[in-house]
Amino acid sequence: MFEFEIPTEDKKQNNGVKDGTRRELDTMPCDHGFWLDEDDYQLCHATGYEESHGGEWWNEYVDIDGNFHYGR
Repeated sequence: MFEFEIPTEDKKQNNGVKDGTRRELDTMPCDHGFWLDEDDYQLCHATGYEESHGGEWWNEYVDIDGNFHYGR
């Protein structure tokens, strides 16, 4: 439910971790639903990784078309 625009690389990081850095999670999160557009809600599968965006870590999910989404 917390889908967001990925910030550009020129924005400063709060924790010094470069955007796009991935790390494997210790436990697999539950799958998560995302509104892909105004009338398209899809349940996306958790990949078991999280990625840094804007100085925060976000769980990574993939939809049925293979596109990545990030949320908590």
